[in-house]
Amino acid sequence: MSVRAAPPIRHLQAGGHAGVEYVSVDMRSPVPGELVVRPQITLISPGTELHYLRMARASGERFPLGYCAAGEVVEVGPRSPGFSVGDRVIAMGWGRAVHGTLVWVPHRLCVRIPDHLDPAEAVVANLTATAVHALDRSGAMEGEHALVVGAGIVGLLVAQVAASRGLDVTVVDNDSARTEAVDAMDRSAITAADWNKLAAHPTGGTRRHVFMCISGDGTAALHEATDWAVRGGPRPVITAVGRFVASTKFSVDHGNIDYRVSARCGEGYRDNDYELGHKQIRVPSREGTVTENLHWALRLVEDGLVSLSGMQIYEGHFDRATEAYAALHRSTAWTSARLAYGGDDD
Repeated sequence: MSVRAAPPIRHLQAGGHAGVEYVSVDMRSPVPGELVVRPQITLISPGTELHYLRMARASGERFPLGYCAAGEVVEVGPRSPGFSVGDRVIAMGWGRAVHGTLVWVPHRLCVRIPDHLDPAEAVVANLTATAVHALDRSGAMEGEHALVVGAGIVGLLVAQVAASRGLDVTVVDNDSARTEAVDAMDRSAITAADWNKLAAHPTGGTRRHVFMCISGDGTAALHEATDWAVRGGPRPVITAVGRFVASTKFSVDHGNIDYRVSARCGEGYRDNDYELGHKQIRVPSREGTVTENLHWALRLVEDGLVSLSGMQIYEGHFDRATEAYAALHRSTAWTSARLAYGGDDD
């Protein structure tokens, strides 16, 4: 009787001038603090991944693609407490939870999925942790007003997390297809507007927060958002979440404004010793570690306070991933894409 060979392990990468390509990866045992996960679904983060694809095509370099996965634990490394083979988990991390048929992820970047939750829904928690961290960094509080600039997937997740914390949320985007997604979410605390409508907002009232969830040249948007922010209550906060370039005019006429940068998804991310459980870290007040933020994000998904419902999500398959990236490149109406595993060529 012949024994069927194990299928090859494949990962996606930004393959230099050629664009997206598959690469073969050798099987290995997990190091202490690491889990081996077989993804069932992965989520494309367009802002980050299309950015690296552009870099790769221009420079010829190669970069791993993906950092949001949900699947099953197939092997548990030493000193990875709280996990067992067969657990369903969300897994994240650049260069870790990549788009691939098998991935190696530090246990502190993984959270077990509740039994009743579909991995296709749970996978958004990875990117939602970025939104949780952004809200924490802003210091926004219940009853205040939030303006989310940019209705891509990160902007829509920031809007939902802000609404879950009792903020009145407005989303602006120059792309009408994107703002239609805001209305489709059917969240009473979140409305879509354009800059002209924002100009009609009354002055005074509560403190205003701006979340810049955009890419490219953000100078004009930052100027508009600043003008809106300073017409509210005292000391507005502008938090940069996206990957963009902008210049601004600092003026005493604006009064006191706090500018903040929210990088990634929490303290400890990109710290290998923390991620693998080799050390503890101290976190600023009102903020969380990446592990804590992943737990909070998954709870928001479980409670229905954050979801992909109403968003334009391209549904693809790992074996045809190039089609998904092409769709995201062609149309900004797609806010993201999910890649399913198994079934086709497996």
